[in-house]
Amino acid sequence: MKKGDEAGAIADFTSAIKQNPKDADAYSGRGEIERTKADYDDAITDYNHAIELKPKSAFAYCGRGNAKVGNYDDDGAIVDYTKAIEIDPKYWWAYWDRGLTKKHMSNYDGAIADFTEAIKLDPKNAEIYRERSELRRWTGDYNGAMADLNKAASLGQN
Repeated sequence: MKKGDEAGAIADFTSAIKQNPKDADAYSGRGEIERTKADYDDAITDYNHAIELKPKSAFAYCGRGNAKVGNYDDDGAIVDYTKAIEIDPKYWWAYWDRGLTKKHMSNYDGAIADFTEAIKLDPKNAEIYRERSELRRWTGDYNGAMADLNKAASLGQN
């Protein structure tokens, strides 16, 4: 399979599922490809299978949350991200994704709190500081916004 070959990737995951219908990771993998192609309903279906087979998969809950965002179900996404955090409190991606969704829902304080948790878990991720900086500026915390921008700049690209 070539890089960028989504159809090939889906075919490979489908083949793996046919060989082992209880392979939760194959369902999650296919769901991830479908989600990146904006096939949100198919992605949600695959993540549902993955969660049925592996209910403690923070990755599957997070992926399903991302697909729900694509389907304009922000509330459902928040539930999935929260479940991912309950399963694995150190999974910074879940805080990141939940923070982005809260930002989209205009829950700026909630988003700042999630980005703060994500920073604790991945303190060298400049993008998280940039996102939090924007929200701090929007909420009037200009000193905090500047501190986050400076930190992001010191980290450079990641």
